[in-house]
Amino acid sequence: MRKAILGLLLACILAVPTPALAEETSTTVLVYMAGSDLESETGSGSADLREMVKAGIPASGSLRVLVQTGGAKKWANDEIPSNALGRFQVDETGLTLLETQKDASMGKAGTLADFIAFGLKEAPADRYILVLWGHGSGATGGVCLDSRHWEDTLMPKELGRALREGLGGAHLDAVMFDACTMSCVEIAETLAPYADYMVASQALTSGWGLEYDRWLGELVQNPEISSRDLCVQTAQTYLSAHSFGVFSGFYAMSVLDLSKAEELTRSVGALYLALGRRLGAQADDVIGRRATLRSFGEFEGSDPSDFVDALRLADVFSDLEPRACAALRRAVSRMVVYNGNTNPSKGQAYGISMTMPYATAPWMYLIYDYYDPLYSSSDYARLIVDMAEEVERRNIAVQSGGDGQMLPKEEMWTGLTDEAA
Repeated sequence: MRKAILGLLLACILAVPTPALAEETSTTVLVYMAGSDLESETGSGSADLREMVKAGIPASGSLRVLVQTGGAKKWANDEIPSNALGRFQVDETGLTLLETQKDASMGKAGTLADFIAFGLKEAPADRYILVLWGHGSGATGGVCLDSRHWEDTLMPKELGRALREGLGGAHLDAVMFDACTMSCVEIAETLAPYADYMVASQALTSGWGLEYDRWLGELVQNPEISSRDLCVQTAQTYLSAHSFGVFSGFYAMSVLDLSKAEELTRSVGALYLALGRRLGAQADDVIGRRATLRSFGEFEGSDPSDFVDALRLADVFSDLEPRACAALRRAVSRMVVYNGNTNPSKGQAYGISMTMPYATAPWMYLIYDYYDPLYSSSDYARLIVDMAEEVERRNIAVQSGGDGQMLPKEEMWTGLTDEAA
């Protein structure tokens, strides 16, 4: 009898269905690597590819890393073609060439859009992360400079078009900029419809860039890590590896919550409208206050950038426009998930930059050519143009830069306005 009862109990236990093990979150990382002179002169791109291999990504698993290479006159890695675009899978075994494409500018929207569409089809996943690798010059200079094609770059409007066309309705969990001075309001606004988080620096970045073996290694060990935590770890590991900036004296890295971009856009527009009204009667005061703000991305002999920290700007003008500055502070504090700086007292980088002119040079054509078409529709653009004219009128000489090509109208940023594309 006892044996019969035990047998019945065993049969009941075996009959109870066991819950299926949950599948790991799958992640596809798309790295758009515009090598430029960073690769041809120092091999920085090839070094970062070695870091990716070092991360120990299984050849078959929940994490796929796809890289498109281009934009450099030569590559230190013999596996990478210099006269064509290369598409690779990177894992613990090394680089596997998936296909080559006809040489094209990495600074064109169509080139990025085609790679994104390829990546989504080749490696469908639960989560997508895009890394933009190369030279960056913020809102007025773009990102992913191509040394093979007239130093072409992706301007903000081109970047937005590439994401819209390449994603085709899909969404990115994060966009990471392994590039200088890309943490600015124009770029955040451009990315907001297409991504949840943004990792970028207000300052110049190290030529060796993000620590790919560490943050990709974290994904290997912990595939369920949230996108927010992964972005923060990416920023932290970068800062822990770079303690002192060669040109700027410091390094900085931020993580931005792009769902808060709309609030930031409104607050920036309101402050720049208020300051624009004051500029006519109080131009000397406004320009004098601007002169106290540090511009990021500048060093001896460089072009001026006129990218200033949003919180520092709010501090400088708070007694003139207390309500508008308080609203800007709130918007920045809600948007900046993480901000690190290797030298906070000197750097004064608190997460995100805004454009505010304080330089006269051949470089000033960028201000007029870039923002003037938005003069009638954007308070942000209107103040920038008016400030530039007031600075020129006073012949304030700061750092002079070199000349450059004029921006075609189709590459103009159309943000911080109802006409944003």
